[in-house]
Amino acid sequence: MSVASVQPVAAQPVSQIAAVQPLGQIAPAPRGYSSVETGGTSQTGQITGTLLVGGFESHVLFDSGASNCFITPERAEKSGIRSSAGESAGMVKVAGGGFLSTLGRARGVEIEIAGQSMPADLVISPVELYDVILGMDWLSHYRVHLDCYRGRVVFERDAGRLVYQGVRPTSGSIVISAIQAEQLLERGCEAYLATISMSESGAGVVMGDIEVVQDFEDVFQSLKGLPPSRSDPFTIELEPGTAPISKTPYRMAPAELAELKKQIEDLLSKGFIRPSVSPWGAPVLFVKKKDGVSDFVSITEVLTESL
Repeated sequence: MSVASVQPVAAQPVSQIAAVQPLGQIAPAPRGYSSVETGGTSQTGQITGTLLVGGFESHVLFDSGASNCFITPERAEKSGIRSSAGESAGMVKVAGGGFLSTLGRARGVEIEIAGQSMPADLVISPVELYDVILGMDWLSHYRVHLDCYRGRVVFERDAGRLVYQGVRPTSGSIVISAIQAEQLLERGCEAYLATISMSESGAGVVMGDIEVVQDFEDVFQSLKGLPPSRSDPFTIELEPGTAPISKTPYRMAPAELAELKKQIEDLLSKGFIRPSVSPWGAPVLFVKKKDGVSDFVSITEVLTESL
């Protein structure tokens, strides 16, 4: 992909631009978007993501090289986004010194990131590869820091830091339709079948980046082990003649079994539990929390009813 130059659009003779847009509609032009040029490909240093724009999912590029925010006419039509009355964005300068026409400007379009609403003024223009491009006017307004190394978008706010984990596109990758793929194969292009799996990486969002965790991080400290031994040991007295109950064990999915093994090994290593040879047992179930972590809960009601 070639990067568009970021330069203010100089005044052009009428003969050079009349074919693109009538002279009466020309306004001070925003600087060109630096993401793509027709026929180009994605750059590895870019940060993209899928966000709700106007209530609809859109493929978004965070672009510090664009002076304004852009949305394609197709996405604007599907999302019901209309140009504000009397708004004209002029021309958009892109790589190679060319210009793109604009169809107006939509103000105050809702953009949702991590549950937060961050409206933007979007110039409606036929940009390439992305549905929406968020430029410097939006990035500076919300005090955004682009962490290109980790592929993160960091919002420095008075209420605390908000981090959005974006996606960095692979160099040379473009999404095409199935029909386009068939046409390329007919022309002799090679196709490869690949299996993609998510690898665990420490470059994601850490607990300290979550706003609610920042508010309550000093309430509870992580336990390092069991409390000191007490003078009176705790025991559970069984009624005479009590025998272990016999029930068919619950079946668990392979993912749940793996998670159960992981958490039990963690509790054993910390000394919170110890191996037992007791004939008694209790079923467990997993409860997923808002942060995506699953906690297993032991159902002891069956045991206490038999004691």
